[in-house]
Amino acid sequence: MNNFASMRKAELIEEIEKKNKELEELNKEFKKLEKYKIYEDMANELGAMRIAIINSGFSAEKAEEYVGELLKHSIQLEIARLRRG
Repeated sequence: MNNFASMRKAELIEEIEKKNKELEELNKEFKKLEKYKIYEDMANELGAMRIAIINSGFSAEKAEEYVGELLKHSIQLEIARLRRG
């Protein structure tokens, strides 16, 4: 009986290690997908701004220009903030 218990314990330890590796891989995949979700959210916000500008009476071309300028300015501000520490 003792031999059976030690075999079962070894099997359980092996299974736990296997599940921990699977969990680690799933966490890596989650972080990757989470990053893309952030980009998707940002793109949706930019699209909403573009539509709001068009609905305010500006042309699609002007709306794209304004959104581009806003994005450019936001990036410049973020770079300056990061440089300041």
